[in-house]
Amino acid sequence: MKKIMELALILSSLTHANQETALVPAKKKTPNNCTHLDTYIPISGVQQVILGYLNGWEENQTLSGHENYVNSVTFSQGGNYIASGSSDNTIKIWELKRGRPELLQTLSDHENDVSSVTFSPNSKYLASGSIDRTIKIWELNQDKFELLQTLSGHDVWVKSVAYSPNSKYFASGSWDKTIKIWGLKQNKFELLQTLLGHQLGVYSVVFSPNSKYLASGSADKTIKIWELKQGKFELLQTLLGHEDYVVSVVFSPNSQYLASCSTDNTIKIWGLKQNKFELLQTLSGHEDYVVSVTFSPNSKYLASGSSDKTIKTWELKQGTFELIQTLEGHEYSVESVAFSPDSKYLASGSADKTIKIWNNEALELMLASEKNVEPSIQVPNLKASNKCVIL
Repeated sequence: MKKIMELALILSSLTHANQETALVPAKKKTPNNCTHLDTYIPISGVQQVILGYLNGWEENQTLSGHENYVNSVTFSQGGNYIASGSSDNTIKIWELKRGRPELLQTLSDHENDVSSVTFSPNSKYLASGSIDRTIKIWELNQDKFELLQTLSGHDVWVKSVAYSPNSKYFASGSWDKTIKIWGLKQNKFELLQTLLGHQLGVYSVVFSPNSKYLASGSADKTIKIWELKQGKFELLQTLLGHEDYVVSVVFSPNSQYLASCSTDNTIKIWGLKQNKFELLQTLSGHEDYVVSVTFSPNSKYLASGSSDKTIKTWELKQGTFELIQTLEGHEYSVESVAFSPDSKYLASGSADKTIKIWNNEALELMLASEKNVEPSIQVPNLKASNKCVIL
């Protein structure tokens, strides 16, 4: 907010130098392409300076309460809740009120480390995977999550859990080298299929946005792509390139990219072409293991968490991802990163037992403006436009 006030002063001075850009009080009728606001700014040649001034993620809040590593953080699809899974054997549910998360509930039914948490697409269910070899499904009832079901079947640690976007399937990846596919029938999950192929433990599983593909990352240094055909997942492709464990995999929401990160300290970007994935880019910059990676909802940004205690944010520019910022603040390894559904917040879970919430004022300004202006720190020059940015 301080930067926004400072920006107002800058814009006031720019008004005298450039009449194409001005602060206009919204006491009368505001432009049709603007949402409700107090002041609007027609975008002009100085808009890159404006957004550049606000460029960057900043720490907004630190959430404490876990007594051991925070291994996984995730937002609900509606953005109302954050779930965190920890090596203290618990899951904490945080409710977002006016942009500030508050502890709502602590779930304590697991007997060992909680390695992964994820919400269902409708946010009614929460799934958790644990070192105790089980998966627990929790149901939201009257603002509280209650244990609905415990899934057993894996022989060793469950490292990752994921819902398919169409809600038909649920996947779990385990250190027993397998991936299990579960189906929902009459409000209960049952085992449908066990996928074999990895030579070592499975660290991460994720469905593509259209639910047609499942990607798995493994300690065997490979990523496997499984395709849904006639109700069964079949191995489509094995991606090689990482030199060490593949710890996290994620599809971009626009389905164009798959990102993977590894204990080889790199992130790889893969592109889908003619039903095959191919390597497009390798991102370097972290000084230690990269253990988590996530795309923003508009697929334009990528965030990575590392054992070097930092989070790096990357922006897609002309087909390639470029490093735009390094976030520091955690005292130990960053184990998990997640964007909120509206892109306004970035959450990070760490071995320092905390969760940090980061926000970006530039993105907030752009997201609040007319819908066809994508949230971006650098946007095209629109001198002849009456589009506006919210202040």
